[in-house]
This record gives sequence, structure tokens and C-alpha cells, in this order.
Amino acid sequence: ELIFPPFVISLPDFISPDHENHWLTRFKTKPLELFRCNIDLPTRSAHFLHELHAQNLVFENVTLLGPPPENWGQTSCHGTEVSHRLFRGRTAAEVERAEAAGGADLVLFARGPDSYSFQHWVDRITHEIAQAEHIWGPLKRSGGVVKVIGGRNPRDGVIRELFEASGLGADNVRFGSPEKEFENAHRFLFNCRTMLIHPWLFLRFAELIGVHRDTPMEERKTVYWLGRGGRSE
Repeated sequence: ELIFPPFVISLPDFISPDHENHWLTRFKTKPLELFRCNIDLPTRSAHFLHELHAQNLVFENVTLLGPPPENWGQTSCHGTEVSHRLFRGRTAAEVERAEAAGGADLVLFARGPDSYSFQHWVDRITHEIAQAEHIWGPLKRSGGVVKVIGGRNPRDGVIRELFEASGLGADNVRFGSPEKEFENAHRFLFNCRTMLIHPWLFLRFAELIGVHRDTPMEERKTVYWLGRGGRSE
């Protein structure tokens, strides 16, 4: 279990007052219930007032009944009601068959609402991968077979590139509902209980893909604008 103490982050920079007002409107109704934070406009900061938790649960000798849904309901990954009761225990015969078949050493999840799009892959799936790297990373680097259950087929090709850059490898990801393919997997890593907002998760994933976040600002020469709908500059 990962426990994140209360923290404060700066508000985003907005390109116009209209955009800022539109964005902040959501916090004027039920900020604590929806976002678990209070907005302090004088200091332009968001105050997360409570401990936040994320979990990595590893199951052995189980069969996956079906992955979490990809909808925007609370039972999908990142939702408050996402359940790890996606598995059933194997019978002795099934355990013996799985050991003989030599399935993947570990299978983890990388799926969530609209995770086929670059936008929501970045704001959600990166967290699932980063928070569990201390489990799947050493195993993969030591020669273990690590597979990934993704969401729908990616709409944006960069998603496969990010899987590759993260160290998981794009060829190890199965999209859709591939539970049958993994019926002989040795272990499953349930990493769907994670957080939507925390700097550590973003920075940890940046490290995984080789982004050096300590590069001095004066040495940074390129700015990418990544707009919605594939508009980039």
C-alpha cells in the first residue's frame, strides 16, 4: 500500500481568464467530495487535506474472470468502487495444468476510462504503471515474463511507443478482454486502486521513459503543444 500524506500543488497556468473561470467552476460546488481538495485562490494552490492511498495486490493460483470495465463509472480502474474480486481460486487440477503450461510469471493491468486515447492514457494509465514498477520492473529485468492487460485498441500510436519506453514492451500488452490468454498465468497484479492527482506518480513515470526532470530550464530547447484530437506542434 502506498500512502501519500496531505500535500499542496500549484494551480495550472491558464491562457485566458475564461479558461480559468471555466476550470475553477467545478471546484465551487463540491470540491472536497469530487476532488478531495480545497482551492486557495490568493496563493493559487490546491490543498489536498487527507491521506491518499494506492494499492498493489498480488494474487497467486487464481483465474481472471474478467478485467475491470473501461467506462467512466466508479467500478473501473481509478474508481472508488473498483473491486479486486475479479478472480476465483484455482482447483488443484487447474494449478497443476497452469504449472505445466508455463504461463506468464506476472500479469498486470493498464486500462481505464477511454485509455485508448493518449489524453487519458497519460492522466491515468501512467499512474497504474508507475505505482507498481517496483514489483514488475525487477522481475522483468531478471528475465521474467511480464504481460499487460490493456484497454481497447489504442487510437493513438504513441500509446504503444510509451508502453515500449516504459520498459513493459508494447508486444507484451494485450488489448480488449484477453483473460482467456492468461488462464495459465502464475500471478496477477491488481494495480487499479490508484490516484488521479499526485506529482510523484507523474515524475516516476517520466523517469521510467527516460525523461530527466532535473535538466536545467535554460537547457530545455523544445516545447511541444499536445492538443486534443491529434493536434500537436
